[in-house]
Amino acid sequence: MNKLDILLINPSLDPARDQKYFKSLKLQDDVERQQSPYLGIAYMIAVAKQHGLKIKYHDMPSCGVTVEEVLNTIKTQKPTLIGLRCFSVQVQEANEIAKLIKKYHPTSNICVGGPHAASIPEETLNEFEGFDFVIGGEVEYV
Repeated sequence: MNKLDILLINPSLDPARDQKYFKSLKLQDDVERQQSPYLGIAYMIAVAKQHGLKIKYHDMPSCGVTVEEVLNTIKTQKPTLIGLRCFSVQVQEANEIAKLIKKYHPTSNICVGGPHAASIPEETLNEFEGFDFVIGGEVEYV
């Protein structure tokens, strides 16, 4: 078993719906995925690796990763920290995924970051029970 330090998740409860949407935006048929990666996530992964941390990223909407696959990663690789990043339109899905993670892996440490959580951290924690804490600020310094 390869233990993870950090598992980062871009949340989606319906990856098939997201895949259909992204497919409608394709500019070239011969290019599989045309969505740009989130720069903040890329920075965070790079900095974590520079510090010797083992990190994995599940981009559920872009890559069609299912909740079952996320739960299996947690079961097999036992990350120390699970981070969900979300915009306001994703925060309810992120919370539902966090609650599912807690249901099957109750000792998991789950944080939420991204524009929604960073702009209203206390409200996010009060409204959404799936998150243990909020991370905000420039990701390369967090």
